[in-house]
Amino acid sequence: LAPVKVMAPDNELVACRVIIDPETTLCPRTNTKLRLILLDEDQKDHVHSTLQEMSNTQYEAYENMLQQKRMKNQKGKQSSKVPPPQDENYAKKHIEGFSHWLDDREGEPFTAIVDGANVAYYGLG
Repeated sequence: LAPVKVMAPDNELVACRVIIDPETTLCPRTNTKLRLILLDEDQKDHVHSTLQEMSNTQYEAYENMLQQKRMKNQKGKQSSKVPPPQDENYAKKHIEGFSHWLDDREGEPFTAIVDGANVAYYGLG
């Protein structure tokens, strides 16, 4: 990759691939100083287990909200069957599956991660 020499104006959304100078750690498009955060194995394990717990907690809250909506929609109808809740470790299992896929996949490492929720949220408020 050739370095990008054109500076982005203030408040411009920049989405491109750049080469970061390891000496200055400045982004050549935004002039932002980047920092590398290295985690030791204990810290990595802590982040991973915290992510798993958070995913279960958030999924449980989402399932409870759906359950309440289902019950509200069923009021006054013949069938009051409400689907049973998912496995309590549903989200954790999916996070673990994704983690294993990242560990086992072949090919070049990823150079960026796009957070779809934040992409969708960008500019909404």
